[in-house]
Amino acid sequence: MKSFLANHYAIKDLNAEINNQVVDQMIKRLDPSKTLLYDSDVQNLRPVLRRAFSSMQSGDCALLKPVYDLLVTRARENEKIIRRILGSNYRIDEDAELYIDVKKRPYVKTAAEKYDLLKKVVQFQIENDLLSGVTLAEAKKQQVHRYELQTARVLERRPEKLIEYAAEAFAQALDPHTNYLSPDNLEDLKIHMQLSLEGIGALLSSDNGFTVIEELIPGGSAEKSGLLKPKDKIIAVAQKRAKPVNVIDMDLRDVVKMIRGKKGTQVTLMILRQSERTYRFDITLTRDKVYIKDQEAKVDYQTRMVNGKKYSFAVIDLPSFYGDEKENKSSYEDVRALLMEARQRGVDGVVLDLSRNGGGLIGEAVQIAGLFLGRGPVVATKDNSEKLTVFVNGAATSEMKSRKNKIISFPVEDRALYTGP
Repeated sequence: MKSFLANHYAIKDLNAEINNQVVDQMIKRLDPSKTLLYDSDVQNLRPVLRRAFSSMQSGDCALLKPVYDLLVTRARENEKIIRRILGSNYRIDEDAELYIDVKKRPYVKTAAEKYDLLKKVVQFQIENDLLSGVTLAEAKKQQVHRYELQTARVLERRPEKLIEYAAEAFAQALDPHTNYLSPDNLEDLKIHMQLSLEGIGALLSSDNGFTVIEELIPGGSAEKSGLLKPKDKIIAVAQKRAKPVNVIDMDLRDVVKMIRGKKGTQVTLMILRQSERTYRFDITLTRDKVYIKDQEAKVDYQTRMVNGKKYSFAVIDLPSFYGDEKENKSSYEDVRALLMEARQRGVDGVVLDLSRNGGGLIGEAVQIAGLFLGRGPVVATKDNSEKLTVFVNGAATSEMKSRKNKIISFPVEDRALYTGP
């Protein structure tokens, strides 16, 4: 926390308002759906969390233990309530209404209110399952299992894990643009910026406790094997010369950690495939460098009729300002190549679509802006010592690319730039 304050560009000292915001952010993270805690729990937690944040500044995190114990108690309570709700006499209530705006919904005050809320929430979830073709009996079974998983996830948080929640809450309380990156989130950010990782090349999801292969990345070892398919379930993972570890009901991030690894190492997956018949098989894959091509800049050529005249446009989709010097990967170079291609095709105009761009490397962003704006200042940053740095397009490219600065929200006023031929 001292590090946050020492490096923040504006806030250097804590005050009562920030302390209250930290507590509010922490409570939101502990129970984002407002289905776990009672109103009395929230009121009792506030002074505990204030003391916890105060003691954490000196390295004492002991006060997070009662917070963890309360979460475990409430998760187990919710699991029991769901079992009662979904007993043999359960029926869909046609008149039930669920207020889904969590921000405006208050915390429940009594056990009866919690029972009523969970009954509405679980009915909403069951109705979604029924729309997908699942029977009521199977939908009930799935809901019970989901709340079992919720209890398991709360147990896995552990008091030590809550330290990450506290750091995230503290960062968000300072301002909306400050975030704490845990080691896992930092690794994800690097992958997002470099558009590459070391693993088997499979996009995974979690479905009712199973780790499911959603997509095979072209060029990855999973795709090259020719043995894996989307919708295959990974039920166990084994490292070289080690016993398989059952991953059913395991948190997806933990499963991903087990499957990723250094290039050239091996991992064995036990696969459950459900098609005309259900069967299991093992497959050993060699991890390799995987390139995430679908997140690169790409162009789509479109035509529009205006007053009877046809116009052609090149729409460039840029999901992020990515770049990796070691792999010679650059979003600037990719956009530049697409612009050259568009010019050769003689389009009437170019649209740079940043609608889903979450940010990235500031050097890449400045150079890309320069393709449209020409030479001159593009963006400025101010550090914790009030030093103002202006990033100018036309500065030495190598100097800009080597900067460690990252910009998470690039200030393009209209979210898209238009330019003629």
